[in-house]
Amino acid sequence: MYASAGRWNDVAKVRLSMRDKGVRKAIGSSKIDFGQASGTKLWKSIHYQPGRPRVLFRDYIEVSVVALPDKIQEQKFKKRGIWEAIRQNKRLDLPAHRVMVSSFFCEKVVKESINSLESNEDYLSLKKGARSSPKEFSEKLRALLKSLLTHFDTETELYEAKERAAKRQELENEVLHHVEPICRDLLYELRLRTSSESKDKITNLFGNADDPSTIIDQSVEDCLKTYIESCEDLRTRYKNLCDENCKVLKSELLSFAKIMAERIKKADG
Repeated sequence: MYASAGRWNDVAKVRLSMRDKGVRKAIGSSKIDFGQASGTKLWKSIHYQPGRPRVLFRDYIEVSVVALPDKIQEQKFKKRGIWEAIRQNKRLDLPAHRVMVSSFFCEKVVKESINSLESNEDYLSLKKGARSSPKEFSEKLRALLKSLLTHFDTETELYEAKERAAKRQELENEVLHHVEPICRDLLYELRLRTSSESKDKITNLFGNADDPSTIIDQSVEDCLKTYIESCEDLRTRYKNLCDENCKVLKSELLSFAKIMAERIKKADG
């Protein structure tokens, strides 16, 4: 039953359990008859190895039989709203065969694409170029997405459009999720470089100012503008990461600028 339903994990569990308990079914027998029905009774034909405990049928298979023509059973179904659902929709909202097939195979292509990332040249190039400029990184990311999505479109062109669109978006999201740690490292490195350069710039700017405290905010904003412009190519897909690093950088530069302004003020005083 499990095998016919494609539930291979359950098939494996049952077979392993039967093997562990020394239970074997009669060769060639694959059906079960109940009550007065004629035919081979699978469970009674099972051969047990000596010394092994006998087990019950219900230890392996849960069976529930409902006789729909029975008025009593029908009343039970009505109370639970099940009978009306069956009468109104005999398919019980099961998706069409084509939709199920489309979903299954599109999902398969998505998984294969994600599993192949570590051998994908575009992805490996992206990892190696983690310390490149955001613009170069963004170009490599676009190349990776184009390659994978084009492959997906080719492999799934005969399936349902709605299922394809949903799984295509899922593939793109999964790729971006895998690339996110690389992007995070790149933005971190960029933030460190910008912070160092900005501190030098602020130091020089304050050295030539009559009252550095009056230009703290403006000097920091000018430095942040440079960082934001550098991240522009990545903001479309990783806006949260860009904003997160920008916030940290702003806090660092404001603290530095205030300390520098205070030092200069004390030195002049």
